Amino acid sequence: MKAVQKTPLEQLREKKQSIKRETDAQAHKINNDLSYLHENAGRLIIASAASALLPGKAKRSPSSQQVSMPNIATDGDGNALGGSGLFSIAFKMAQPFLLTWGIKGAKKLIGSLFFKKKNR
Repeated sequence: MKAVQKTPLEQLREKKQSIKRETDAQAHKINNDLSYLHENAGRLIIASAASALLPGKAKRSPSSQQVSMPNIATDGDGNALGGSGLFSIAFKMAQPFLLTWGIKGAKKLIGSLFFKKKNR
């Protein structure tokens, strides 16, 4: 029995469908990545800032895909500072305030650089 050859129109339709499936898969992957970034933006920013400020403290395994926040409230041996972890609790509570304070300071600095006050 002979194999039925497809017409050029049928070949184009199949190619179009395969490209559509590939683009849908890529769009789904990009949407998942963007939703992860949206949900974890704060943690990612703080983790990257902490790793930039304390490069020796960040311990990441290359196989893990999740970004973990380095534990700043520990000494070199991994023991919690402050005995019962009081420092780590206080630091976790202060993080939103520190972040807000830093953002306000950056806005004020950028505003003063670009917009001069008019003297009357």
